[in-house]
Amino acid sequence: MSLVRSPLKLALLVAALVVGVQALLVPLFAAPAANLAPRDLPVVVAGPAPAVDDVVARLTAARPGGFAVVTRPDAAAADEVLRDRAAYAALVVGPDGLTLHTAPGASPTVAALLTEAVGGLAGGRPVSVVEVVPTDPDDPRGTGLAAGFLPLTLTSLIVGAALSLLVAGRVARLVGLVAYAVLAGAGGALVLHGWLGILDGNVLAEAAAMGLFALAASATVAGLGALVGRPGIGLGALLVFLVGNPLSAASAAPELLPQPWGAIGQWLPAGAGSTLLRSVAFLDGAGAGQAIAALVGYAVIGVGLTLVGRRAPADAHRARPAPTPGGPPRRRRSLADARPDGCRGPLLPHFAEEGPPATTSRPRGGYYGVSLIREDVHVEAIRLVLLYAHLIGFALLLGGAVAQLASGRIRINPAMLWGSIIQLVTGLGLSAPLRDGDEPAPAKLVTKLVLALLIFVMVFFSRKRAEVNRGHFLAIVGLTLVNAAVAVFWR
Repeated sequence: MSLVRSPLKLALLVAALVVGVQALLVPLFAAPAANLAPRDLPVVVAGPAPAVDDVVARLTAARPGGFAVVTRPDAAAADEVLRDRAAYAALVVGPDGLTLHTAPGASPTVAALLTEAVGGLAGGRPVSVVEVVPTDPDDPRGTGLAAGFLPLTLTSLIVGAALSLLVAGRVARLVGLVAYAVLAGAGGALVLHGWLGILDGNVLAEAAAMGLFALAASATVAGLGALVGRPGIGLGALLVFLVGNPLSAASAAPELLPQPWGAIGQWLPAGAGSTLLRSVAFLDGAGAGQAIAALVGYAVIGVGLTLVGRRAPADAHRARPAPTPGGPPRRRRSLADARPDGCRGPLLPHFAEEGPPATTSRPRGGYYGVSLIREDVHVEAIRLVLLYAHLIGFALLLGGAVAQLASGRIRINPAMLWGSIIQLVTGLGLSAPLRDGDEPAPAKLVTKLVLALLIFVMVFFSRKRAEVNRGHFLAIVGLTLVNAAVAVFWR
């Protein structure tokens, strides 16, 4: 039954909630595109040493912190760096002046930006442009790949949610995931390569790349749905589309997005998938190692959660055995009430209070439940050890942050890094069913997982900086306190 009985109030509440979600989604999608700028963008400067040094100095002065420059002796060596996807462009100094070598296949946006900006480095002289890694002739602007990749992301999200909600058996879900990945890879390659002519690589490699992404994305959604139900599907949608798509840099480059979000996006399914597809379509697979590792990780974890999660969507609604006629309702056993006095000893009086079992067959946990209670002792011990380690992780994270604030130098120290790791790992362990059915709400578990994952990402990708932005650092502290508040006050 709805908590809001008035249809008018319900309609206004729905409208307000949707507008609130819209207010969050608009900046999430628009902000990365509106703030494109080079941030440690890898470029090559090639040519004679004195001329190279001059170009490097002018490039650095024009955009401090914008470029990560490597030098090479000549144009051939610079082009090799572009084909290895170790840089996006090369400025080659020759007898006739400056020449820009680009790789639109790696990033059409970077190629366009540098083509417009390089005129200032040549002192007003015309600059010739050479495309070392071109896009397909049928897609000269290179935007077709990003546009064609979006439907694959959406369908993967839909398939993962549908399998989690509609398909009962674990094996059936796995078969559905594999079948979808194979068909999505083959169909995507057929359309983007054969029909539209957007891709220009090996068609089998392109199909394999799209199939791996489809499996990783759909399995992530299905696995989280199998683990915690509908909130898990929401978390999967967050990772695969709502956050993953804006940070994927599918039409740009990770180094053009605000950091560390550009780097984070490459570890999410959409960013890894688009990077892998560009690599196999235009660069013969160069620079695809991280993307493959990320997608394989999502696929393995997602399939694993699908196999060990809830067996059927209707499990929670199956009828439970009726209580013994005429007898008192059976109470749930727990370690706390194993003996009225809290001491160890024979458990027969305790079970006598509960009444006879509902069936005459031997209980699964052994006669009188002794084996069951013994197992509960072990499970409770594991839970307490995880909880103890979780609290240590919280102390390290918060204590390390306070110590850095007190020292006046805002940076990520080892205590904060290890604290975030311990919090994330032990939090995953504590989300397992270790409380004999008295588990926290799935929404609470998902909220804490998102907070712990966000804290870890913010700490991990800032750990090597000599000094961290103050707002970024205080956000870590604030999220840590919010995570603790969720654990304590959400009942």
